[in-house]
Amino acid sequence: NNEALTQRAKKDGNKMTAEGNVFSPLQMVLYPAVSRYADVLLTMENRQNRDEISQLLSMHVLDHVLTSRTRVQRHNRRIKELTASSESQTANADNSTDLLDEGDDRWRDQGYTRPKVLVLFPTRGTCWIFVKQMIRLLGDAAMVDNMDRFDEEYGPPAMSEDGSDDEEEDTARVRRKAILKQKGPEWNELFGDDVNDDDDFKLGMSLTPNVVKSAGKKRRNVAGNADNGSGASGVSVKLFAEFYRSDIILSSPIGLKMVTTKKDDDDEDEETPTDVDFLSSIDICLVTRSDVLLMQNWDHVNGVLDCLNQQPKQISDIDFSRVRNY
Repeated sequence: NNEALTQRAKKDGNKMTAEGNVFSPLQMVLYPAVSRYADVLLTMENRQNRDEISQLLSMHVLDHVLTSRTRVQRHNRRIKELTASSESQTANADNSTDLLDEGDDRWRDQGYTRPKVLVLFPTRGTCWIFVKQMIRLLGDAAMVDNMDRFDEEYGPPAMSEDGSDDEEEDTARVRRKAILKQKGPEWNELFGDDVNDDDDFKLGMSLTPNVVKSAGKKRRNVAGNADNGSGASGVSVKLFAEFYRSDIILSSPIGLKMVTTKKDDDDEDEETPTDVDFLSSIDICLVTRSDVLLMQNWDHVNGVLDCLNQQPKQISDIDFSRVRNY
């Protein structure tokens, strides 16, 4: 179940942080505020504690999405059972009014649209690390679609092999290595030759819990191997999902701004919002590496945040009987 999955995620994080504790001391300080969904501004992040902070935040995102998706699935099954029972000729009076007896608010378990988490990153490389961390926390329960494409488009770029006979290329390569070394480790983690530093991207990610691994369907598991399925229950993870069918949207501010705004025909300097309905029900907004985003263009971040949780314009696909009372 989802609780066991969360415990497994915590234990996996423990292996990578403090020995013998579920959380590291820093995670124990942060977890109460994060778990209460408080607004958190964290200004003491550095290279030494970045991994443990990211582990806690990625676990919080997974817990929120899987809890919400499990609740929706449970309600879907219950409503289907009650509907079938009320329509059956053998249904008694109690069953026929069960839906009303349990209260309408009982089924209000979702927002206007499916996306519920937005994570902003400065580069594709930082996004790649975060997604890999979430999939690693899911452990063997994860069945991932489009992992090869994700690694190709967001992972480290293919490096050219050394050993060229061209003396000029060898000299240039040595000079560049010396320059990169002077830049320092933090700069190289963002913009080095072995990371993807593209800042224009957007990615949808869907998670479906309680999926039975079928014996005939092959997917990539967390170890990167083909999983033929064993009949066990797991979590289906789909990368590059369409926004309206995604649970998590991972994007750079400029990447998301380009799909949510367009130039005004009358005034080229004026931008007007387009379709932002998929951002109308965001429960968690995580802005990572805000120091780097500040050096890029903070106006893009403000533009994206202004689009969050606006009243949707298209309501034809919304089941208002299931929408929470905002």
